[in-house]
Amino acid sequence: MGAAPVPAVPAAPRRHLFDLILLAYLWAVIAIRCRPFRWSGPVEQALNIGEHIGFALVIGLLAYLIHLLLFRSPPRKALIAAVIGFNLLGIVNELFQDAIGGDVLQGFDIDAWKDLAMNAVGSALLVLFLRPGKAHSTGSGRTRPGGQAMPFSPPRSAAGLQDRSGA
Repeated sequence: MGAAPVPAVPAAPRRHLFDLILLAYLWAVIAIRCRPFRWSGPVEQALNIGEHIGFALVIGLLAYLIHLLLFRSPPRKALIAAVIGFNLLGIVNELFQDAIGGDVLQGFDIDAWKDLAMNAVGSALLVLFLRPGKAHSTGSGRTRPGGQAMPFSPPRSAAGLQDRSGA
């Protein structure tokens, strides 16, 4: 009778993996932040480092998907925008934390430098995870003219999308 409805945004590539990453990070932060006890200093420091690296991965991944799927940026540009945007946001966040704490904005303390470094490590891991421009199986099935894979690229048209509503 009628054509199946076409979603406004194409399905995210590797959607189930990305969902797993987002939910795992959410539950890890809830478990860490809601515990009724504290561990030793080195363990607390390791948890904080893990949180910052995970936060960089998760927020960087979300920013990447927003640029890729909503703004229709090419994969490489979407990744660059996500990494730069996230790290600039991290710098602003550290300055904001200092301003709220009443510190004079003369530079970062050792904890802020550690946080910024972990944000950079998380961003580097995101780049390695997404590996833009590498020829590997991405599930997109699309290649560049030289045969190089186009990782995580949205479908060329809405015709290739499947209706998952069950209708």
